[in-house]
Amino acid sequence: MKLKLQPSLNIDLRQTTLADLKPVKDIIQNVLLSEENDENAGFLINFPEEKEYVHRISNNMYNIAALINSKLVGVLINFSSEEIIENTKSGFLLYESLIFNFLFQKSSKFLWLDQIAIHPKKFRRKGVASKLIEESIEIGTQKGYQDFFLSISIFPERNIPSINLVKKIGFSFVHTVIIDKRVWAIFHYQSTCNE
Repeated sequence: MKLKLQPSLNIDLRQTTLADLKPVKDIIQNVLLSEENDENAGFLINFPEEKEYVHRISNNMYNIAALINSKLVGVLINFSSEEIIENTKSGFLLYESLIFNFLFQKSSKFLWLDQIAIHPKKFRRKGVASKLIEESIEIGTQKGYQDFFLSISIFPERNIPSINLVKKIGFSFVHTVIIDKRVWAIFHYQSTCNE
């Protein structure tokens, strides 16, 4: 289901590159520390070190950057099931291993929408996140993926806006996983070959 963008926004999408490392890290850190998140909730415990971010940005082919007037304003970091296997063998993506255990029980070939972040002050709630998610589904479907998963932290945070967004796009709740006292809700979207 395609959601509408705010009419005044012209968003360009492209694959991330290593040159995006600093702006992506800045956007994600700013989102994690924004007024909408509780600083004491522990989000920054999960903020990967630079080595992990270099790996997340440069070693997978499904990341998407959103640009407005040539400025990076959002990112969606994605991993294919194949990339998850390779990354975990190399010692990356270890925090999410319980989530992956569940995902691989459900599907052997999928795209995992790992982390989405939009510049919190100017561009949130304007359709950028939905455009990134929809583009990920479209690209993944073209590459033969039918299963798309994402996880949203629901405790100690209550991330209602993110849950509402993914439900509008067509994701449905399938499971919860607890990692280090944080509860993650896992959502699934199944595409058809003709999307």
